[in-house]
Amino acid sequence: MRTAAVCLVVWAATCGDDSPQSPVTPTNPVAPTTSGFMLSGAVRDSRPNGPALAGATVRLDNGQSTAADPEGRYKSPKERKPMTTSSLDMSSETGPALPPIVPGKLILNGENPFIRLSNAPGDPFTTDASLWTITYSPKGAGHALFIRSELTDDQWRIYSDNPEMVSWLQATVQGMLNPETASSRIAVLKARFSRHGDVQSSWTQRVRSDIDDIVLVWSNLIGPLLMAHDQPTQLPEREYGVSVVMIPALEAGLILNGRKASGQVWPCKYDGQPFSTASLAFSETWRES
Repeated sequence: MRTAAVCLVVWAATCGDDSPQSPVTPTNPVAPTTSGFMLSGAVRDSRPNGPALAGATVRLDNGQSTAADPEGRYKSPKERKPMTTSSLDMSSETGPALPPIVPGKLILNGENPFIRLSNAPGDPFTTDASLWTITYSPKGAGHALFIRSELTDDQWRIYSDNPEMVSWLQATVQGMLNPETASSRIAVLKARFSRHGDVQSSWTQRVRSDIDDIVLVWSNLIGPLLMAHDQPTQLPEREYGVSVVMIPALEAGLILNGRKASGQVWPCKYDGQPFSTASLAFSETWRES
C-alpha cells in the first residue's frame, strides 16, 4: 500500500497564558493512503505524563486544521486525492479479459421480478405485480412494488422506501413498461422490504407497510435466460436499451394480508425458449442513448 507523507504540526495555547507552549505531537496517527486519509489521535503536553490539551489546533501542510475536543482527541477532515491520469490505455482488445463497453448512458441497475396471474391463458391479468430492487438510479437506491389485483380492488398501489425514486421510475422505465403505473395520482405507501430463498428452489419477497403485509413467492424455477436489447431505441416502442437475466417460474403466488390472489401462472414460449408469466429478473440494467 502506498502512503503519502504528511507534515503535521500542533500548537497548544493555555487559557489565560499568552506564552507559546512547546510543540506537541499527536499520538496514534493513522497513515494516509492514496485513496484518501483521515488522521486521528490525542494531543498531550510534551512533558512526561503531560495533560491532554483541550482545544489544541492540529494543522496539516495542505492547510486543513481541526481542534482537539475537551479530552484532547482530534480527527482531521478526510481528504481524497484527485484521480491521476497516465498513458495506459486499456481496451477490450488489448487490455485485460474484460468485455467491451456497451454504448449508452446507464440509468438503472437492479432487479425487477414480476408476477402476472390470470384465470386462463391469454385472459386479462387478475394480478399484475412488478417489484423493483434498485442498486443504482439517478434518485438513489431503494425498493418499489407496483401492484394491481382483485385484492387491491383492481386499483394500482405503490409501496416504496424511496418515493423520489418511484417518481423517477414512473417518468422513465416503469412508466414505459406499463403506462397505467405512470400516474402521479397513485399513492405511494411507505414500506419495508425483505427476501429469502435461492434460485435453485424458491424465492420469496415480503413487503410490509403500516396497514398491509404482502408476500410474493416464485417456485418451480427453470433455466435462466440472458435477454438484451443492445442499443437504446432498438425497438421503436422502447426508448431504452436493457439487459437482464430472467429465471422463469412455473409456479408463483401473491398473498395480501392473508388473502391469496386468484388465478395462476401460465407457461409460455419466448423466442422459442420456455418462459412464464412470472419470472425473477436479476442483473437488470437500463440505458439511454
